[in-house]
Amino acid sequence: MALWFLATLLVVAIVFIAIIIYSRYQELKLKELKQKRIAHNCRIRQREFRDLLQSIQKEGWLNPQQKQPFIMLANNYFVFQTVNEINCSHFYELMNKLDSAINKLKAAPFTVKEDLIEALNNVAQRLPKVPTQYNAQFYSDRAPKIVDNLNDKIDYTIKMHLEAELTKDSSDPSEPLNTDISDSGSMEELEADAFDDYTKRALESHTQRSLSNEN
Repeated sequence: MALWFLATLLVVAIVFIAIIIYSRYQELKLKELKQKRIAHNCRIRQREFRDLLQSIQKEGWLNPQQKQPFIMLANNYFVFQTVNEINCSHFYELMNKLDSAINKLKAAPFTVKEDLIEALNNVAQRLPKVPTQYNAQFYSDRAPKIVDNLNDKIDYTIKMHLEAELTKDSSDPSEPLNTDISDSGSMEELEADAFDDYTKRALESHTQRSLSNEN
């Protein structure tokens, strides 16, 4: 009886331990799958950004030398940082700001193109040239400020252009003058009325003289 009881306890303990090990294995497997999914989505986001850079290079906004630092900015994000939800969230935020800047460039008037190309070139020059400098501190401190400054520069340049266009339109000499007449009448109207009155009197005088001669 005692042996049977001990055997039962041993079996129960083995089953319990097996359940714990299996549950832990499933948790680790799910965590690994989630990590792979996060890394895969980040790689897709990096590829999308490279494609966007390629498109503005074809449009003449960037040359290959200027494009390379922006590619390094995206590709090196996880070289010295762990791929996790927090870092991926910061990565997406940075990429979205860069996307916003580039889309504003593509929609900007052609007349400000040279100024905006210069702004892009200035950012490219400020980015690190050595891959080891793309570390966690750079992405947490410098990179967001550089991208924010780029967006501010683009917004300011486009705003100044639009204000200059509005000022030019408002001072256009071809705009028709205001020809409204006030209630008191203009000088031209007064002079015309005086001329008509003089003509009327002259005609009346001429008619009277004609009648007198006939009599």
